[in-house]
Amino acid sequence: MRKDKIIFKIFPSLFGVLSVIIAHSIFKISLETILYIIVILASFLLLIKLWRPIYTANIIKNMLPILNEQCDPQLFLEKSAALLLKPFLKSTNEYSFVVLNMAVGYFAQGNVNKAVETAREISEDEIEKNHYLKIVYLYNMASFYISEEHWNTAEVFINKLKDYAELLKNSPVTKDGKNIVVYISEKKQPEYFPTKNIEEINIMLEELITLLELKDKKYQEAIELYEKKFNRTDNKYIKSYCKYYQAVWYEELGDMENMKKSLTYTAENGNKLHIAITARDILAEYNDIF
Repeated sequence: MRKDKIIFKIFPSLFGVLSVIIAHSIFKISLETILYIIVILASFLLLIKLWRPIYTANIIKNMLPILNEQCDPQLFLEKSAALLLKPFLKSTNEYSFVVLNMAVGYFAQGNVNKAVETAREISEDEIEKNHYLKIVYLYNMASFYISEEHWNTAEVFINKLKDYAELLKNSPVTKDGKNIVVYISEKKQPEYFPTKNIEEINIMLEELITLLELKDKKYQEAIELYEKKFNRTDNKYIKSYCKYYQAVWYEELGDMENMKKSLTYTAENGNKLHIAITARDILAEYNDIF
């Protein structure tokens, strides 16, 4: 450890001791009163430390409907960018989640390169510190590259997600069986991952592996998978993407009727998503021709 860091760690302690001495000697404040003040301040600081991640998580959660329900990526990006400027968010795991959310926002605007560039701003150290961040990061990066048909790069991220899923499955569990005990080298304390969430990772992997097989023109399998995904969510953003990609694959199969139906759903429900704008343009051209 550098000497200047040691000094900065020691200095507040020395300053605190000196303050107690001054308060007791010069201002004649009793030690009991000083101790009482210290306990109150310590409790206040602890409360702030515990409150910050909960407060931040609620802000992020309350922003998600802008993209998931309103399907407005521009407003979502503006709100996310403003949030990143907040001092309380610096040097936190939540900061990295907001950056990743912005990457998804750029993807929703149709700017895949910007999405990848933004996601890559998150350091490897931060990704390794949080298993939730790692899982969502790997899933999104694979999705971004699949959308551009960069199959080999997408497969790299899929394999990393597979490996991490295996690590979780082979990790010890708590006595009640509800949580997996995850040991992260960057942290002194183990973290806990709900056992039930393993199924969510399996669903992610099933989707990514099926999409990867599009390189072999397995469109029907992808259509069926996205129909299941469409039916198990109320998220307008996800439902709009499901129908848009189904439309693309229906076109590949020459099923123009179902292509039009799928595009119509995206056009009517996707609001300002790039795919919704594209769907409306395609339908306008389609109607002009037919």
